[in-house]
Formats: sequence, structure tokens, C-alpha cells
Amino acid sequence: MKVKKLMNKEYYTNLTQKILSKHKLKITEIIREADGMSIRSYVYRTIDSDENQYVLKLFASEDVDAKRRFINEIKAIKLLNKQLPFKYRKWIPRIRWYSVKNKDPYFIYRYRKGDQLGQFVKDFGIKWGIFHDNNFPVFIEFFGVMHEVPVKMLSNNDIAESWGERTAKKEIQYYFENVKGLIPTADYDRVITFFDKYKNRAFKRRCISHRDLYPENILIKEKKSKSFTFLDWEYISVVPIGYDAAFLYLLFWREEFWKAKVFTYFYNYYESRYGKYARRDFVWSFRFSLIILAIRFLYQLETYGDKRSVDYEHAKRSYLYDLEQALKGTVVKPSNVKFYITKHDIQKVANLYDLGQVEYYQIFYASRGNTVVKVKTKDYPRHLIFRFYSQSRSTKFIKNELSILDWLSKHDIETYTVMPDKSGNLYSKITLYGNLRKVAVLTYVDGSKIRRYWANEKASRSAGHMLRRIHDFDVIHGDYSKENVLYKRNTVSGVIDFEWGRFTKSKNAKFSDLARAIALWLVDIRSKKMSDVDFMIFFIEGYFGGIPPKRHFKKLLDAVIDKIEEERDIFVTTIDLPNYRRKRASKRFENAIENVNTLKTLRNLD
Repeated sequence: MKVKKLMNKEYYTNLTQKILSKHKLKITEIIREADGMSIRSYVYRTIDSDENQYVLKLFASEDVDAKRRFINEIKAIKLLNKQLPFKYRKWIPRIRWYSVKNKDPYFIYRYRKGDQLGQFVKDFGIKWGIFHDNNFPVFIEFFGVMHEVPVKMLSNNDIAESWGERTAKKEIQYYFENVKGLIPTADYDRVITFFDKYKNRAFKRRCISHRDLYPENILIKEKKSKSFTFLDWEYISVVPIGYDAAFLYLLFWREEFWKAKVFTYFYNYYESRYGKYARRDFVWSFRFSLIILAIRFLYQLETYGDKRSVDYEHAKRSYLYDLEQALKGTVVKPSNVKFYITKHDIQKVANLYDLGQVEYYQIFYASRGNTVVKVKTKDYPRHLIFRFYSQSRSTKFIKNELSILDWLSKHDIETYTVMPDKSGNLYSKITLYGNLRKVAVLTYVDGSKIRRYWANEKASRSAGHMLRRIHDFDVIHGDYSKENVLYKRNTVSGVIDFEWGRFTKSKNAKFSDLARAIALWLVDIRSKKMSDVDFMIFFIEGYFGGIPPKRHFKKLLDAVIDKIEEERDIFVTTIDLPNYRRKRASKRFENAIENVNTLKTLRNLD
């Protein structure tokens, strides 16, 4: 066997030299060598006399099927170079010379410099930090372009293989037979049941795919570049329309943001181009493909992956989680749409309110629970806020906040103005990604969170005065913190997010809201320019129009201490930090209490 391998290597070394001599090339790098088993071709980086660089790919195997795929790769590349839009033709190899007549086919294409998106057996997916808002849309659009390539153009010429029901079934059977306990036993039966029940739906629509989308087969010129190269097209196939989306979704396990963007691109691609029935077919195909590919990736992880790697366990858990979500169907009905919202979705809301075309939007990804989008439309003069409510938000909760905003804005309190929909409702309902979701449209409030150089006497008085105005209209805020008070320089320009607010005439409730507001500002160490003692005096003077009587003042400061204690208890029980960081973070609560006691001493309130 060793003698045969040596003879083969000598044969292919001589053949390589003949090919290089014919095309006047020299080898500058050995990229890959055939091993007589799974690696069936030699790949060399070469150069000509004018220093133009090329890649030589030479088939070197007795595998008949592999040879057929190699020849079909050449045919496919040549066809795609004619079919694809010009800007994407350079993303696939540009063949300069080739030969398929002899028993050892080869082709030579122009070399393109680039880094792999990753190596599956090492990285288990796409490496972190490669994509950005500027280059991801260009990258993902390539797949949409590929899905528009006529299936018959490649399948009728026997160029593209078919990744069909039988192939998929053989795959998972092979994986289950060769790795015991690959997935939980209960899930095995669920996978087989899902396969048999929904295979017809999954394969209803098909498209052309590279199919071998492992990160080592995709090059990027440099991080965040818009220049990519897709290599190794020998497995080009007709696949179900959800295949590419599922493959990429799994590869992006490190970055939830891009996973969501992969799904939304294909989801909206099929809905906008072919209608709701095509979108429905995509959803079934995506779930089906995700199940098969998650099992494949788990098999490859167990068989070839380095179990000592830090990423091994993370990747495994991600694949198992995605498998479970695909089986349940929740993968296509996300509860939180923060990363899923696109311009297409925002335009749907604008249409409900007759606001015209969306010209600009900005999603605030740091918002908690709800998804908040700043929007400018053609037919409305001001910026707007589109608030997509979390599935966990009850109707009663939403109505309460919107009613508060509506009430306060009508009484000239600087906050969101609620725009009713065509029927006069304070919010609308819209179906997004499989769930009926509530969305409100609000006018944008100018301003920003307080900055250190604004944090002075005037800013503190302004914050206290604004809270008093809100209380005077029988509303408590519930979370009057630095996060929810906006400033223009050192004057409050607006108050937002009354999610914890309510209508009340209760003096005790307003007193408690005031105490909590002071406590929240004290324990938030950001943007502090003055002492906590001075801040409290100015804030309280802003609220009351002066310092309250001693008895009332003491009662308030005692209540502030109680609220600080409550915030510390919440912090200790909900924030998971190492002990040393927990102690350091807890120090701010102790300092806040100490400063309140200092004020009590200075004012003789002990």
C-alpha cells in the first residue's frame, strides 16, 4: 500500500510539473496534498513570469464519483460566471485554464488573497468579529442571488447533485449508528417523527446551493471587508430552500445577532419576492434542514473536534439548543425580536399608520425587554419611536403605560406623545415572525442621558422639579433613574419609559417614588461631578421648591436609605458576579447610605 502511494505521489509530481510547464507557472506554496483517502486533489499556489498569481487544483483519486464531482465543479463555475451579477462573479473562482479530457482533470484559476472564516474542526463555526453592519448585507445577499439561479440550468445538465429526502435520511441514520448517544434518546424519536411527517413540506421548493458551506471554504479579504471568495464547488447541489439559512445559522453560534440576521434575511426574501406561501414553505424547510445539519455538526464535533477546546462545550450546547428549538418550532417564532427587526418589518408598521416610506431607522439594541427603534419616514416631519413590545408584556401593562404617556403629554410634560392608529387605538397588533406582537408609535423625545459635565446644581434641581410636575398630575414613574431622564445640556428635556408607572393620588406612593428616585441616582456612579450630599440637597429643593421641614426631611432620608437597601438586595440576589467583584460593586450601596447619614448629621436630623 505504501509503495502504491509513493508511486502515485511520484506520478502526480511529474504530472504537476508538466501542467506547470505547459502554462509557464511556478509553485510558490503547497496549499493541500492528496492523501489517497478523503483528500482527493492537490492544490498549489503558483505564479507566472509577470507575477500574476494562480491556483492549480489537480484531481488525484480513483474515486469515480469524486471525479465526476470535480468535473462538474468546473462546469458549474463556468456557468455561474455567466449567470451571476457582475459584482458576485469575482466571488467564485475565475478559471483561466482547465482540462477534463484526460484521466486526471485539473483547472487553474486566479488566486485571491483572503482569510478563512474559520476551520470547522478547530473553531466549530465562523470566528467571532468578522462581520459588521456594512459587510454582512453584501455577504448574505450572495445567497439570495444563488437562490435565483434556475435549478434546471444545472440539474438538467447533470451538474448539480440532489440533496434530497433519501440523502438526508441516510445522513442522520449514519450519524446515529456511528456515535452512540449523539443526542438524547427521547429526541431521536422526535427527529424521526418530524422527518417522516414534514419531509414533503420541507422539500416542496428547492434551489441551487454551494452546499459545502464550512467556514474554511469561504475567504474574506480582511475582517469587515465586503470582498469574499467561495471555494470548492464540487458539492454544488439542488437543496431545499431552508438549507443555506440553516447551515449559516448554526455556524454563527458565537454571535446571536448574526444568527437572527441570517433567519430574517431568508424569511423576508421569500415573503417579499414570492408571497406568504413561499415564506411558509421556507419556515418548514428551515426547521427541517436545521435538524439534519445540527445532528451532522454534533457528529463532526464528537468525531473530529478537540474536546479539550474551550469552545467545544459551547458549540455542542448551541447545536443541541438549536435542535430542540427546531423540533419545538420556537426557532421560527422568537419571543424577543430585538435582533430580528429589519427595515421590512418597520415598513409594515409605518404602513399601518400611513406614515409613508421609511427613510432612516436605528435600533436601540441595549434596550431591555422591548425593542425600540428610532424612525424617520417620508410623510411625517419628526422622528418617531416604534416600540415592539415583548411577548411577556401583558395588554393591561401596555395600556397602562401608554395611557400615562398620553395623559402627561397632553398636560405638557416632556415625554413621548402616543400616536393612535387608524382606528384610534393607542397600539396596534402585527404578525412578525410567527407571533402576533403589539407595537406602539411614539414621537421621539430629544435629549440624552446626563453627562458628567452637565451634572451640576441646575441639572439636579431640574431632575427634582420634573419629578414633582409628574406627581402633580397624579402619576408616579416607578423607575426615575438616570436611564430614563433625558437632558439638553443641564436641563431635563424629557422623561421616558413609564413601564413601572401608575396613576395614583396617594401621597404615600408619591413619597415612596421620590425616595426611590433619589436612591437610584445615588447608587448609579456614572456621570457624577458633585458630592452626593450636594446632589440630594439640590434634587430635594427642586422637588419641594426649598428644603422641607426637619421632620419631613428626616422621614424622606430614612426612606431613601430603605430604598438603597432594597436595591442592594436586588443586586445581590440577581447579579451573578465573582465574590471579589460583588464586594467591590456592593461598596457603592454602602457609600450611598453613608452619604445620606452625612446629610442627616449636617442638617441635625439624627
